[in-house]
Amino acid sequence: MTTPADQDEQPRRRRIIPWIAGGSAVVLCAAGITWGVLSAQSAPTKPTHTLVAVGTPVPSAPAIPGPTASAAPGAKAADPMTAPTPDPRFGAPVAQTVTTGDASSFGGDVTVTVSPFTEVTISAAGPGEVSGPGMKATVVVRNGGSKPVDLSTLAVNGYYGDDYTPASPIASETNGLTGQLAAGQETSGEYVFSVPAASQSAFRVTVGSGASPIVLVK
Repeated sequence: MTTPADQDEQPRRRRIIPWIAGGSAVVLCAAGITWGVLSAQSAPTKPTHTLVAVGTPVPSAPAIPGPTASAAPGAKAADPMTAPTPDPRFGAPVAQTVTTGDASSFGGDVTVTVSPFTEVTISAAGPGEVSGPGMKATVVVRNGGSKPVDLSTLAVNGYYGDDYTPASPIASETNGLTGQLAAGQETSGEYVFSVPAASQSAFRVTVGSGASPIVLVK
């Protein structure tokens, strides 16, 4: 049986329940905001700096072009469209034949000069080397151009005797040309070869750059 007091209590309970539900929603909302703020504060900060690549290779200097064939006095110049004929003694075309101390043009305002040969005594220190008489060739390169050039393309080979026998290079006593040569600069490299004492007076070298023709130096 429902009394008048019970009837008065029911509307009051209905008013309390929505208030409690609304209060719970407010509490949950506040908690959600607080959690969101804390999450934002604890989240790792994205880097604002710009990543820059390191170790980017520097553009290499151009190779030395190499000598061009020069016609003998009174001879007809070679046709530039015709491939030069390799010299069977060296396996490459000979562009010029000069004597020690004479400068040869290697293109791009680069000149190469071989100083007078020097007799040396070799003390073998590397694989395959033999102690004994030898010859040293000092090669001087001057870069008269406006840009650096790559010296690593230069090749120096030695020969001796009337039949141009290839001379064995002595790596342990050779200080060859490497790296780059800046514009307006000059540098030199020393090349040592094993040469029999009886053939030292008939020693020659060839100098070339890559697949270009070569210069024969006597």
